[in-house]
Amino acid sequence: MNVNKLLSGNNGKWLLKAAIAAGCLWILFRITRRAKQNFDIYTTPTTGATLTNLQAAALAQKIAGAWGWINDDETAVYNAFYAIQNYQDLILVMRNYSYKNQTLPESISKYMGEREIAKINKILAGKGIDFRF
Repeated sequence: MNVNKLLSGNNGKWLLKAAIAAGCLWILFRITRRAKQNFDIYTTPTTGATLTNLQAAALAQKIAGAWGWINDDETAVYNAFYAIQNYQDLILVMRNYSYKNQTLPESISKYMGEREIAKINKILAGKGIDFRF
């Protein structure tokens, strides 16, 4: 198939519109997914957490301290997530997290790549935590 012919005339306009629509749908999906997950963070009780509030704050600080100017310390982030044992622990860490007015999910998506995020999600899944970044 000739690419120039495909992109010329009405076909090109249709493809451009389809690409823009697909991009908008993808962005909407990501925003909706994050909003749904973040909604429960401040309303879910943390009874059953294995971490104290002080321990959760220390893990949150450890994650925030891992973001560097040139290179991030992914190992420090992974180790913090290994210390989280259940969903309530994750909520406590997320409540205590603060870095440049960002939430933990915002920082994770900003400073880590897809493979790194997949590794964090795998760590959480291995502990039966269904939250995904």
